[in-house]
Amino acid sequence: LGAWLPGQVASFSFYWGSIDTYNTIELLDKGGLVYFSQSGATIPPANGDTSDPFTNRRVNFTLTGADRNLGGVRLTSTNKAFEVDDFAFQSAVPEPATWAMMIIGFGAVGTMLRGSRRRTALGLA
Repeated sequence: LGAWLPGQVASFSFYWGSIDTYNTIELLDKGGLVYFSQSGATIPPANGDTSDPFTNRRVNFTLTGADRNLGGVRLTSTNKAFEVDDFAFQSAVPEPATWAMMIIGFGAVGTMLRGSRRRTALGLA
């Protein structure tokens, strides 16, 4: 899996089922170079019990600094199984559409406040 990601990523997580020693996750920068690698060998191994939270769990990555320039995630296995599910990514910077909606919202609130002030002043005079 090599999903190339736009912008900056603050964090991401996924369910890693059957954490096995032959499975590896790598984080890639925008140029495709590996800057972090973790194999199932560094996590308690799976025992085949898919309900066991110690061998099948949600794995969370919090990215800071230059690591937020995540370009992709690579999952590799030297065997036939690498079970993952429910990837979730959190953006580090709001999208332009989010900024636009916020600015429009502030403008609308300001316009409403200005209009209500005028009506109140006319009503009191």
